[in-house]
Amino acid sequence: MIRLLDKLPLRILSALLIYSASCAANAAVIQAEDYDEFYDTTPGNSGDAYRADDVDIEGTADEGGGHNVGWIEASEWLAFNSITFPTTGTYTISLRVASADGGGSASVDLNAGSIVLGSVDIDNTGGWQNWKTVSFDVFVNAGTYNLGVYAQTGGWNLNWIDVSAHNSGEAIASVYQHCDYNGWTASLGEGRYDLGALQNLGFVNDDASSIQVADGYEAVLYADDNFSGGSVSVTGNDNCLVNEGVNDRVSSIVVRPAGNSGHGDAAWSDEFDTINLNNWSFEVGGGGWGNNELQYYTNGNNAYVEYDESAGSNVLVIEARRESGNDCWYGACQYTSTRLISRDKKAFGYGRVEARIKLTQTQGGWPAFWMLGSQNRWPASGEIDIMEHVNNEGAIYGTMHWEDNTGTLASYGGSTSADATAWHTYAIERDANEIRWYLDGNLYHVADISGGVNGTNELHNDFYLLLNFAVGGDWPGSPDGTSSFPQRMYVDYVRYYQ
Repeated sequence: MIRLLDKLPLRILSALLIYSASCAANAAVIQAEDYDEFYDTTPGNSGDAYRADDVDIEGTADEGGGHNVGWIEASEWLAFNSITFPTTGTYTISLRVASADGGGSASVDLNAGSIVLGSVDIDNTGGWQNWKTVSFDVFVNAGTYNLGVYAQTGGWNLNWIDVSAHNSGEAIASVYQHCDYNGWTASLGEGRYDLGALQNLGFVNDDASSIQVADGYEAVLYADDNFSGGSVSVTGNDNCLVNEGVNDRVSSIVVRPAGNSGHGDAAWSDEFDTINLNNWSFEVGGGGWGNNELQYYTNGNNAYVEYDESAGSNVLVIEARRESGNDCWYGACQYTSTRLISRDKKAFGYGRVEARIKLTQTQGGWPAFWMLGSQNRWPASGEIDIMEHVNNEGAIYGTMHWEDNTGTLASYGGSTSADATAWHTYAIERDANEIRWYLDGNLYHVADISGGVNGTNELHNDFYLLLNFAVGGDWPGSPDGTSSFPQRMYVDYVRYYQ
């Protein structure tokens, strides 16, 4: 979508359109002539109908009557504000078009072109009032957006735009008011349902007591709206949520293919009975690592395995120390630590990667469990930060970095509250559509990578693992008088599920 949209004043004509997440039959239709913003290459309304601006509008002979936008030329566009996609999932985008010329092409995007949904070719339909519907499917994260239609080439008319949740057939999960599957019922397909989306389907807040879930799927039930608060994952049928401690305490739900954590055997794991050099290498140096970090990473001197009573097993210990003896980018190094990597030994595609980790914390500490693209050309090969923690903060961060379509570094991340000094399981799940971040099985962040949207193609490739404890750097800042050393990262295991 042309960025001229950002330079134009907003109209006060915005209408909130809510789409049902249950099936395509509950779609809403956006009439082309009810645009909120536009760009037109010629002055005046050639059809002299409906509105007195530069968009060309005429009466339509299409079913239902009304008006259509016509005389469309290349580079013209229409924008429709405040369009809500209530759940994350696949949507069908349909355009009602007509052409007596050789046809043309159109693209559809969100937020002035920042998210390109897709494009369609428009054939000669046999007349300016001979109408045809052209469609494509696209994965969209839940949210409210400004939707745009852009004429890549002209020579066509537009009557309406339809955006509807993809019809996936039978319901995957059914939620009931009472135990034993009685009372009101809300039927859910795969997707993310905040409270508003659930209420559109007949759900009543804090009033659900039983659920049925199809084989191969799980429903994550959240106590609060927007996928927050305590959560419980349900597979199969549960005839009374009293058993799960969430009876009459559900306000948002995620329905998805059943996760692998705790289900079946890991395709690969390291339980750290020793430091297995068939899995890992030590990356060495004190060049700042692109972030002005202060530590020198040693060749194994700062990593060892010990029995941890709180874990009940052997654990890997990565230790950051205040010590000199090496040369760093700023002169004589003041700190040492470990950066353990699986590059050229183990790499991972779609699936779930998780680690159980406990940290110590201090000002200037920056431990991380993360992944880099196996092509090793940052940021063009991508980065996925599964867990980062800085200083004494009570938060954990999950982020992805990549090179977008303009060749610029792009980042998208989220965070969640946590006491990092306790044991936690940090995980991501990655598939062809999205990356999901979890803390102890609770989803807290989702990123759309479907179809390489916004240049995320590299995030579909294989990635290798990194475990490290940095000291100082641009994000946490340097240690100060309150800082204490040594600092440690304890790793019980790392596992990968396909």
